[in-house]
Amino acid sequence: MGDNSKEGLDPSSRYYFHHSDTLATKLCLQLLDGGNWATWSKSVEIALSVKNKLGFVTGKIKKPSKSTDPDEFDLWERANHMLISWFSHSVSQDLVSSVLFAPTAQHIWEDFQARFAQGNLPRIFQIKSSIGSHVQGIMSVANYYTKLRGFWDELDSYRPFSTCDCCQCSEGSKRNAYHNENRLMQFLMGLNATYNLIRGQILLLKPVPDIREAYNMVTQDKKQRQIGNNSLTENFSVATAVRFPKASNPTTSSLVTRPFHLLLPILKDYFADIVKRIHILLKVVISCMDFQSGTHGMIPTLNQIMSPILNHQATVRNSKISNMVLDSILLLHMLHLPTVPCRLSQGFLLSSINN
Repeated sequence: MGDNSKEGLDPSSRYYFHHSDTLATKLCLQLLDGGNWATWSKSVEIALSVKNKLGFVTGKIKKPSKSTDPDEFDLWERANHMLISWFSHSVSQDLVSSVLFAPTAQHIWEDFQARFAQGNLPRIFQIKSSIGSHVQGIMSVANYYTKLRGFWDELDSYRPFSTCDCCQCSEGSKRNAYHNENRLMQFLMGLNATYNLIRGQILLLKPVPDIREAYNMVTQDKKQRQIGNNSLTENFSVATAVRFPKASNPTTSSLVTRPFHLLLPILKDYFADIVKRIHILLKVVISCMDFQSGTHGMIPTLNQIMSPILNHQATVRNSKISNMVLDSILLLHMLHLPTVPCRLSQGFLLSSINN
């Protein structure tokens, strides 16, 4: 590039180029491949408008006469060649050849419009179909809303929402309210079932909240539930933190004073025979559910459950089954199932647990 200061160009001139503007400048991160014309053209329009060069592709800045105004002609031709280079770096490799040999940047723009721009009605149909089938699924609320917002913005570009500036009627406010309610319903319908509670609360609000307010309420509800789940996990971890007696087995001794939710991965690796573990666990559940009437008292604490075992009041014939029974009792306590004296077919007895 030439020196703008020597040519007397100020930054507001349409022929001015910043020192960061080079031949390899990309107008947008997304390369044009033919199927993304709507988003690509919008990004390019924004970039050229910021650089004060949009008039070169729209035809607003006309090509000056070389004979009558040679100086301005040179400036225009330099700017035109710069834009052609920008376009060549903003399209896919298959489209580069159609850019380099184009006479003007305006010709490139009009050629792309004729080749890739879809009719309004087919594209509007596609957008509305995407909005109707758009659900949160595995996406976060932020990603779900952002994608939905993109559909809305693109739809508005094809069919701008008209507003009434008349101060003598209420039609404008009614249309705005209807427009907001329509998008609010679209947003709420696509949320996962975990947001049913906050969704019902939003629908009962009067007046109907703005879509941005509804989004904020949903995200706040998610944060509150996360805080509640963390508190519940911490309380449960404290309640289920038990101390096992020291043993010669290094695997067993490593399970000293650990929260139950941290024991699960260790227990899963420790018990290799998963089928046998589930079989014995089911027998524990069935045996413990078979208790006499009148024993539906308060659910014992974990210390009460573990006390007879740690005091050797439970006799076990098989050491491997013993570990499985301990895990089963912890699971029963977590599920709030009554824990009573149980005798299993393997020949061992757990006594004085619910006394």
